[in-house]
Amino acid sequence: MPTLVAASRGGRALPMIADFLTGIYALVIVLGVYFLPLVIAVNRKVPNVGSVAVINVFLGWTLVGWVIALAMALRSVPKKPELVPETPKTATAQAISPSGLMYRECPHCKEQMRRDASVCPHCQRDSDPWSKDGDRWWQLQDGERRYWDEQTQQWTKLPIART
Repeated sequence: MPTLVAASRGGRALPMIADFLTGIYALVIVLGVYFLPLVIAVNRKVPNVGSVAVINVFLGWTLVGWVIALAMALRSVPKKPELVPETPKTATAQAISPSGLMYRECPHCKEQMRRDASVCPHCQRDSDPWSKDGDRWWQLQDGERRYWDEQTQQWTKLPIART
């Protein structure tokens, strides 16, 4: 059996190292091909990756088990429906949440806040609350009462009647 000590006499060290590296290279390639279905399943985020792993590890040595694991890894993945929030046709100071509550844009941080809130939950700054009277939202600012026109998306000013 040749050793490194004997290799210095006969010059056999380089072929022995080359044989060892060739064996390691071949082992890495064989393991890569053997676990290919599992790698594909993990990268594609296939449901039940565990099933692919079990079949690949325990039955992959048979050609049939390896092909089944590969087929499971390559199956089509159902796409999850994207949840896109509904926005009004004109993106201004209002938005309707799924529960039907009316929201407005904070004048300071531009995040959504309830129309009747006087403090923004995001930036904690004060703003004039809106009040609901009938079917309109009203706001009192600078001595004038204004209502939010949903169709034009603008404030309409009404002076306060002084008696």
